[in-house]
Amino acid sequence: MGNGNSNIWIDRRAALTALASVGQLSAGPVPAGGLWILAGQSNMQGAGLLRNAPAGDNRIRVYTLSGRWTAAAEPLHDLWDAKDPAYWPGGKRTPELVAQRKAFANRSGAGLGLPFALSMLERTGVPIGLLPCALGGTTMAEWSPSRREEGNRSLYGAMLGRIRATGGQVAGVLWYQGEADGKPGLAAAYKQDFQNFIQSLRNDLQMETLPFYFVQIGRHVHDTQAAVNGPAWNLVQESQRQVELEIPYTAMATSVDLEMDDGIHIGTDGLRELGRRLALIASKTATAGPRPLRATCRGRSVHLQLSGVNGRIESSGRLAGFTVADSAGRITPRLFRVIANGDSISLPFDGGPTPPAYLWYGHGKDPYCNVRDSQGMALPAFGPFPIQALP
Repeated sequence: MGNGNSNIWIDRRAALTALASVGQLSAGPVPAGGLWILAGQSNMQGAGLLRNAPAGDNRIRVYTLSGRWTAAAEPLHDLWDAKDPAYWPGGKRTPELVAQRKAFANRSGAGLGLPFALSMLERTGVPIGLLPCALGGTTMAEWSPSRREEGNRSLYGAMLGRIRATGGQVAGVLWYQGEADGKPGLAAAYKQDFQNFIQSLRNDLQMETLPFYFVQIGRHVHDTQAAVNGPAWNLVQESQRQVELEIPYTAMATSVDLEMDDGIHIGTDGLRELGRRLALIASKTATAGPRPLRATCRGRSVHLQLSGVNGRIESSGRLAGFTVADSAGRITPRLFRVIANGDSISLPFDGGPTPPAYLWYGHGKDPYCNVRDSQGMALPAFGPFPIQALP
């Protein structure tokens, strides 16, 4: 694996067959480290190029979409072989779509699930199980818990069925979704829908403290989806940031600073980094990273106090990603410097912002953001964040 040639899908099957022949693969039970649910849309399903994908480990097992336990290898989501109707358009598996999915899996499909498991294994030494459930392009409406009674014809129902099939020993949830809702008409409802999803899943599993770790959607750079725009995208990002603040036993990993393999998908190296960040959170090795606490303005400088910083704010170059806007959303283009001071950031202005003013990080369609702390945990996109004027 990892050479990027056209035989990757065949090589993956051959490798798994070889492992089975020496008795290294068997049915259940869930490994000692428990089962981590991988749910959401394409960035969780995995769209990274396979040529840079990490190798698996026999102590990491996956319950495939085809309904069997096996050693984990990329791509984890074997959509070409999914047995639940929810993973096929109209519930119908066709030879044409099977061929398309196999062709995609020849070159792409690396995700964050395997890097997460490898990082957890490195930190704990405990074998871990993965339950792929994601499907690209899906909205919160398609993941709605209200569709649980549809069984495996709905994504939520299929996920519950797969959990039951493994014995239900769930350690936590990894979620990466929201791009499909980052458009007018959907973004405004995202926060409530997302909160309902988390609480419903905890209720259905009878696990009120179920760890739920999710990725804030990153940036997008293409124009192929005319309905996708900056304000709606930013609204989903801000909604996700607020969910982390409001819902207990959740934490959010940041992706806005990571490189991409195309106009909307995080690249393989970025997904590897996301897996590492989520493992730091899940293993309690680090906080989820810097978060905006308060922004104040005195004279010609805005001061941003941060919480959750591991060590101090660091960067490999000039810190970037901040903008200031007035109450009407108009950008104030006079920010000329960003200065890190341990767990705070100063933003000097030429003339200073005129109150009322609001601070943004990751504003707009294709921002360049690079604020991280000593553990490599990144500042999430946020805004509008009110700036308090001081005398």
